[in-house]
Amino acid sequence: MEPLKVEMKPLTKVVSEWVHEYFKSTDMEISEDGDRATYEFSGEDGGDFKYRGYVEVYEERFAVDVYLYAPSVISERKRKDVAELLGRINYGLMVGQISLDFESGKVRYKGTLEVKEGSLSVAMVNIMVDRGMSILDHFLPAVMSVAFADTLPKDAYEMVEGEKVKVTAKVPDPDQLQNVWAWEHFAGNSQLKTWADDLKRLIDHKGDKEAWTLAGRSIILINSDENYCRQALRRVAIEAGMQFVNIPEDEVVDLPPATSFRRMAPLLVYLEKGRWKSAKGEEDEFKEDAEAIHQFQAYLANELSSFNPAHPVVFATSTRQLDLITKELKQVGLFERFISLAQCSLESIGLDFIERLGRQCCGSTMLDSSGKIGRLISWNFGDDEQCDLAILSLKRIHTREKRPVEFLDLVHIATHDLMEEGLVQPTSEDSRKNTAYHEAGHAVMSVLESGGKDIPDYTSILPGASGFAGVTVDSYGYNYSTKDEDYNYKKFRGYIRMLLSGRAGEELLGGAEGVTAGASNDLERVAGHAGEYFAKYGFAPTMEKAGQSESNLAVIVGKPSDSECAHIEKLVREFAAEEYRYVLQTLTKHCDLMDDVAARLLCDPVVDQSALAEICNKHGVEARGCK
Repeated sequence: MEPLKVEMKPLTKVVSEWVHEYFKSTDMEISEDGDRATYEFSGEDGGDFKYRGYVEVYEERFAVDVYLYAPSVISERKRKDVAELLGRINYGLMVGQISLDFESGKVRYKGTLEVKEGSLSVAMVNIMVDRGMSILDHFLPAVMSVAFADTLPKDAYEMVEGEKVKVTAKVPDPDQLQNVWAWEHFAGNSQLKTWADDLKRLIDHKGDKEAWTLAGRSIILINSDENYCRQALRRVAIEAGMQFVNIPEDEVVDLPPATSFRRMAPLLVYLEKGRWKSAKGEEDEFKEDAEAIHQFQAYLANELSSFNPAHPVVFATSTRQLDLITKELKQVGLFERFISLAQCSLESIGLDFIERLGRQCCGSTMLDSSGKIGRLISWNFGDDEQCDLAILSLKRIHTREKRPVEFLDLVHIATHDLMEEGLVQPTSEDSRKNTAYHEAGHAVMSVLESGGKDIPDYTSILPGASGFAGVTVDSYGYNYSTKDEDYNYKKFRGYIRMLLSGRAGEELLGGAEGVTAGASNDLERVAGHAGEYFAKYGFAPTMEKAGQSESNLAVIVGKPSDSECAHIEKLVREFAAEEYRYVLQTLTKHCDLMDDVAARLLCDPVVDQSALAEICNKHGVEARGCK
């Protein structure tokens, strides 16, 4: 006897009815795809995660498959551990399974229902999808703990199943918050201090989720100096009574889930800037990189949106330009507050260096030179680690020689690339003399062009570890005092003359045949700087003369054509030649002064501002400086 055949609706019709009922009151997008009647959707059931899902209907075999994809991608180095965990999980599942794609790192749930001898209802489809979401909500914290917090698979499984186990997860250790900059270092940043005060108030009074949203649960600082942003957030953490964790750029994509940080709450987490937040991930050279970035952004959005006011974990990052961060992360509930930080002053950088070194170790030229120190550090020591090495070197001098360290001690360390013996190859006497005249040219021209105000902080012919020959650093006081003034043609021309004066000093010593290749960097800067101001700002050679100021007003907009490039190149060549002739004539008139400065450098490889001023004044060139 043949079995009784039950008349039933087509499966696709039932699933279509489920789609209508399930999504009609929500905002989720639905799309139909292919001949297999595939329904795509995004969903959540009130848990911590959001999923991308598919319902596939197979009419011929009377089956319905449900696929749910987790929002994060497992890094390659953790896939074996996650696979072990999923093996433990799947062994205990009565319905469905969670699998890992070893190629892509994607995690998905699959559930199947066959209805050959029965009928499919809307409720049955709904139960299938809800069951899958519940299973993922239950087990994904364990998956995230193994993938991003280095928990052992066995421990993660036992924790999620409710068994007591010693946690072996590794999450970043909090910053000890030592040597944190005072608020004075962040002058002009009142909004940041207000935010710190708001955080402290919410922590003290147990603010609700809405109050945290108003204050800003995750923020973006707009400033190009990452160390400055990090220091600012460390100060915020102290003021708000929070712990602080810094996540390096190369570890951000392996970020542990927010739940892993809650044991340290209240906590401020700084995510160093990198490609992970780029709005242009889809343009990366490798498609898989773009996909990985996109997947991480989805994961991060999920983590940011899971904020728990009972255990507040606040996230922050920084960028030089706000539109460099993808708009998918700039939403209410994600990164929802943007604060522009004023640039850190060189004075603040120098003061911080002095405090870390210890005032008791410093002589007067260190204590009175915070701005100069700040500039020297910015140019020569790129991060805190290098600054720490410089401080250690200065402390050795202080201990060994039993004297306060002075500014020129720091100059010596900087010119030697932190090495105690910077000279790798002995320099010939001719080379030293040529370098002395080169740097003397820069120093003398700086004084002459500024009317005696720009006396270089120091001039050096100390060879560095990399074969570095010499340097002349213009006056911090002069540049600081004029930093808010407009950059006019006179200053532009003076800067070009100062750059050309090193080569002119060499020619003054040995004639045109004695000029070396050492001025190549100066000449590159001349060409670049003059080309920019001729192309963009309408400057022109000898524009101080009658009839010349209007000769180059058709500035270049957009990418220059070949003819425009040729025009600018012609102007630069004429201008550089004219100014070089002027510089050579001027230094020739002051050849006695040049000889004395060069001779002093040959005797004392580092000549400071006061010594230069003394030599200039002796030759009748007023050098009064600029405090």
